[in-house]
Amino acid sequence: MEIDVPLVLARWVHFLCLMIVFGASLFPFYALRTAAKPESLCAASNRALRVSACLALVSAIAWVASSLAIMVGGFDETLDRDALAAFFLQTSFGPIWIVRFAILLTLAVVVSWRPRPALSAFLSGAALASQAWLGHAAMRTGIELASELLAYMVHVLAAGAWIGGLLPLASLLAGRGSRPKHTTESECREVLRRFSSIGMAVVSLILLSGIANSVFRLKYASDLFTTPYGLVIIAKASLFALMLIAAAVNRWRLVPRLVDSDKEQATLHALRRNILIEQGLGILVLGLAALLGTMAPRM
Repeated sequence: MEIDVPLVLARWVHFLCLMIVFGASLFPFYALRTAAKPESLCAASNRALRVSACLALVSAIAWVASSLAIMVGGFDETLDRDALAAFFLQTSFGPIWIVRFAILLTLAVVVSWRPRPALSAFLSGAALASQAWLGHAAMRTGIELASELLAYMVHVLAAGAWIGGLLPLASLLAGRGSRPKHTTESECREVLRRFSSIGMAVVSLILLSGIANSVFRLKYASDLFTTPYGLVIIAKASLFALMLIAAAVNRWRLVPRLVDSDKEQATLHALRRNILIEQGLGILVLGLAALLGTMAPRM
């Protein structure tokens, strides 16, 4: 199996950056109390959003360039006017990319100029959902097309809400009580409970939509163990299972311990460590997702 490394890397960075913007933009609406101000998120988190929005646009350009290079036989011809016209105007996915670039450019401007969480969440969510028309699902018709598009959109949006939400959560824990505008330790406890509660619903959506996507892609159950595509799915599912274990430890073991003031500092330290583990595993999962999109699902 030959892997197109530039294409996979571009997709990987693109997925990660959009999910960071989407999840982090949603975070204040469900995790922070009404009285909490968006400024309570530490500056590092806000900088990460700006960088991620810009990288989402740059990686989209790299994605298109890599795809175009495959079509024309090399990167030397990617700036050819006829090749660009053919890509954007004579393919089924070209118009989707035009719309996506408009969304991504607007997102980069909004996040860099004056961050507005609601608008950033909408734009990044639209960019994530629109990826459904660039993948395997877009080759279907009728009810199969609608079902696969819906499953894909639910999957990436739920994944974005979880993986992207880990960034501001870690930032809040790192900066708790260090400045007046940062969250206090009691507010951190409440944020963790809210995030854990929402996380249970989000994880359920990821799991169900992921199973649906696998059913859509694999012709036979045995393909899961006998094809490269199926083996990558197994690897992705294994990493996701490790994320679930880390999240379960947070939700059912560590968060309840926060009521014990004697163990609070040690518990918060353990929570931060587990959140970093979740982030690392999430990045690896997205790498495998980027690879899956370049592979033929049914050999």
